[in-house]
Amino acid sequence: MNGLWKKGAVALVLGALLGVTGVASADLPRPAVAQDKGKGPEKAAAAAQKPEDKGKPDDKGKPEDKGKPEAAGADADAGADAAAAPTEAEQKANEEKRKAKKEARKKKSKEEREALKKKVSAALKGQPMAQAMKQELERHARRLARLERVKDLAEEAKDTETTERAQKLIDKENARHEKWMSGYDAKATGAKPEGKGGAK
Repeated sequence: MNGLWKKGAVALVLGALLGVTGVASADLPRPAVAQDKGKGPEKAAAAAQKPEDKGKPDDKGKPEDKGKPEAAGADADAGADAAAAPTEAEQKANEEKRKAKKEARKKKSKEEREALKKKVSAALKGQPMAQAMKQELERHARRLARLERVKDLAEEAKDTETTERAQKLIDKENARHEKWMSGYDAKATGAKPEGKGGAK
């Protein structure tokens, strides 16, 4: 019985000690980030851009500046918000553009689906679709969708370099897909595929 009391007392003392040290270490002050107060090239460039204060400004003849400083700042903020917000005409024009793009995407996707159905049915030759074919079609569609989205965003941002890169990648993905499809046709007919084959 005496040994249990000792173990309990030791556990109680250790718990109290750990609790006190945890609280004490949590209250340690954090060191402040040191700021460079020297006159290096960075400070000189920043100082050159700031206009120097010529002393106390002359408030005579400027009644709009007198009064509460918060009011002047609020007016400046309101003007900045108004300049940044698009007008109703711009919003309507943007909405029309979005609707036109949405209709164009729907039309394009419908045409592409029809063309893909014809191509796949020709490749399958009346056989049921294999799992490999289904996975390839999903992979191709996912990659093209991502690349088309990148291309659309680049065109909206008028970034010709990114648009060209996206188009190159789309062409590359289409070539890869065509090669895979021709390899699938060759396997189905028993002929050798064009180009390099795998391990023999």
